Amino acid sequence: MVPAMVLVLGFGQHVAQGTSLVVIIPAALAGSVTHYRNGRVSLKDAALLAAGGIGGALVGSISALSADDTLLRRLFGAFLLVVAAQMVLGRGSRRGETPKPPIVEAGGATGL
Repeated sequence: MVPAMVLVLGFGQHVAQGTSLVVIIPAALAGSVTHYRNGRVSLKDAALLAAGGIGGALVGSISALSADDTLLRRLFGAFLLVVAAQMVLGRGSRRGETPKPPIVEAGGATGL
């Protein structure tokens, strides 16, 4: 969504990222409620992920606001390339299983 807002709609990188985050909220709430009703939510794990995510989001947003548009766009592009490479190449263990990182740190990385 962010690249489309920047490239197609002409949004600045900061506005595109902020808008994307606001748009995610209703979709995430609807999906979360549906999964919770079907018994597919671990509240303990969700709380730990949320704690890390809130911390990561605070650090990430403060860092993003202090960066200029060009630097932020380049960092975001580099992040997308790393994620794409991991998806294409895989990053599991020798047996093909993905190792589980510590849950709070995973939330923090997601928040960033």
